[in-house]
Amino acid sequence: MIIDFLNRLDISSENSFESLGQILDSVAQVLEEIVKELTKKNTLIRSFGELEAFLRKNNLLELANMLSEIRVFRKKINIEEPEPEKVTIIRDMAVDLIKKTKYSYIKHSYRIRYTPKLENSSGLESQSGFSKLNLYHGSISHINCKTLIISASKQTNKLDGQVINALKWRFTIKEDANYTLFKNNYCDIVYYDMKKQESLFDHLVILSVKNELTIINSNLQKQLYIQLFASLNQLEYLGVDISEVGMSFLLGNRTENKELSAEMLIFESLIWLKQAKTTKSIHCSLLHIEELNLWDKTMNSVLGRSSIDPKSNPIVDTLKMDLVNLLEKHKSSSLSTGIVPLYSALSTKEGLNIELVCTFARTLCELIVNDVTKKHNIKESTDLLSSIERLRNDGVISPWISSYMHGIRIMGNKSVHPPKKTPKYKPLKLETGDLASTLMGIRILIEFWEKNI
Repeated sequence: MIIDFLNRLDISSENSFESLGQILDSVAQVLEEIVKELTKKNTLIRSFGELEAFLRKNNLLELANMLSEIRVFRKKINIEEPEPEKVTIIRDMAVDLIKKTKYSYIKHSYRIRYTPKLENSSGLESQSGFSKLNLYHGSISHINCKTLIISASKQTNKLDGQVINALKWRFTIKEDANYTLFKNNYCDIVYYDMKKQESLFDHLVILSVKNELTIINSNLQKQLYIQLFASLNQLEYLGVDISEVGMSFLLGNRTENKELSAEMLIFESLIWLKQAKTTKSIHCSLLHIEELNLWDKTMNSVLGRSSIDPKSNPIVDTLKMDLVNLLEKHKSSSLSTGIVPLYSALSTKEGLNIELVCTFARTLCELIVNDVTKKHNIKESTDLLSSIERLRNDGVISPWISSYMHGIRIMGNKSVHPPKKTPKYKPLKLETGDLASTLMGIRILIEFWEKNI
């Protein structure tokens, strides 16, 4: 039952942010059952304001008033670091509301994640070194970045939308922006300086489209995306730090074709990373599981990635299981930011995505190299290749360990863009043998790290 789920939630300081989100979404899941019952439709309403209005319209005043109290109380909670005692109170309020309905028996569904979790990644060589496009499941407001990009609707001078309203709740965002980067009859791209706010980002860019443009066709959406990335050039000229960019699914809820929209945004992001002078990473975070699954599938398709069933290859299957057990031992270590996503990619019940595993392996390899560099007080290099060579030349690592490092680096460096001309070399993409080599290589590097670092 959903009430049992709520009562079992870990509301400690370490988990209060995620638990707060699950409490609020549990209320939404129950109320959406009421909407479904009364409308006879599987209508998804994501806003508490819309749900409250629906309840009042249908004369369910007690539930509407209880929801209103929850809405008021949640604004008293520190959204960045929710106080456990206040999360406990709002949990009890949620349980009381749910008990007033006939849907307290339903099972809670993890359809939304709030603490960002890395789900997919791709790397490419660029002007600024090795750059990444990362896909997260979680709240965009909790992505660590220098510049955050979101979209919104605009009516006269008022900005509206799920993400902008969430940010307005937490921060002071005035209607007058610091700069207007682009403006025409239907679209504005504006910039806000957020350095004086207690947020995880210093700069905010909002792509807003007039409210009356309810559906945005694919051609217009592509032009808006192109114009947005062109605006990043202006920000760089103004001295804005765009080394780490956070991004939501821009205009995703107003597009006529979500899959095509995701494909265009992924493609334009990769083009920007390839040519950008200072952008190291673009972190795209999606709150809802259905959008995450769409992006994950689209991202792999755009990148032309391959998946294999590990059980079809005994060597790969054995290496995978061996590595999963090894990684599990170190999920809380200093290498956790590299180990956790690789562990997740290898633990999937679906096929292994060769390029994704190699990308995560490269990230872990880089962390190991950094650990070795720090232990021996060696000056860090700006790129992984030079760092590995410095360790080898200084006699810190053996030639064969450096070979494993370079092999994983090369596998993870596979270009994400189809070349303009089909290359003459063979094979054209990573294959099962390359995956086996990467799994073996990263296993050896972890054992090296265990014994020496």
